[in-house]
Amino acid sequence: MIATAGCATAHAFTTADRADVAYDHYVARYGNDRASMGTLAFEVISIDAVGADGAIVLGRWKLTDTPAAGDGVFTVVLARRPEGWRIVHDHTSSTPPPTPAPAPAP
Repeated sequence: MIATAGCATAHAFTTADRADVAYDHYVARYGNDRASMGTLAFEVISIDAVGADGAIVLGRWKLTDTPAAGDGVFTVVLARRPEGWRIVHDHTSSTPPPTPAPAPAP
């Protein structure tokens, strides 16, 4: 199952081509079965404070062991709430597939 721990009620998911992505979109794409979801790894590139109660995290992600495998970048905006740090925005972009090399000239 996709984890939502640490997400705020007003959490917004966005992707390279959609600004209205809902949590259900991810469940439909990756399912709830851990065996079919693959392995997701993260690399944090930077964490920048935005005042005392906010932060922006920039990183890379890589999904393997699934037909939906891929990689890309993400930006997560965090806000300190009374219950602790919560994700209030999550933007994810996939790396586009490589462009095929042009055919050699005859």
